[in-house]
Amino acid sequence: MVGGVDTPMVALHSELHQLSLQVPVAQLEEVGLREVVAGDQLAKLRAVLGEDFVEEPSNWSRRFKSYEQKVATGDIMLFAEVVRDLSRRNWDKGVSPGEKRLLEKVRKQLIDELALVDGIAGEEAAEAYLDAAIRGEAVSTPSDPGSPGCRARAY
Repeated sequence: MVGGVDTPMVALHSELHQLSLQVPVAQLEEVGLREVVAGDQLAKLRAVLGEDFVEEPSNWSRRFKSYEQKVATGDIMLFAEVVRDLSRRNWDKGVSPGEKRLLEKVRKQLIDELALVDGIAGEEAAEAYLDAAIRGEAVSTPSDPGSPGCRARAY
């Protein structure tokens, strides 16, 4: 109930942050909550992860700023680009300490999301899926014809 009016709510709980809250259904998009990636969107995410390396500026601080701007959008596809490019750079040449922290943070968010996908059984499977996709190895995308399930993700 909000302001004396019966309002449908979604209850959210974060084990990691030991936080529970309720959000009115009518405001889910406004607060940045969306369904977990699935179906065609998952296939697109897989394609982004497997795309060729995009060379960013050679100066690490400019690269870092570019990556931070992508992450700030909250767009999962841009998260995938950042993880792909930083992972490959880290494997090939190494990255700065700031880039390494950013990679770990964004990689964790991407793994957490993939772990919620129907057909990917947990964090370990999500990490294996992510690494195989970045390396361009064949990975099976769960056959999920876009079923929304009951999971949601906020950034």
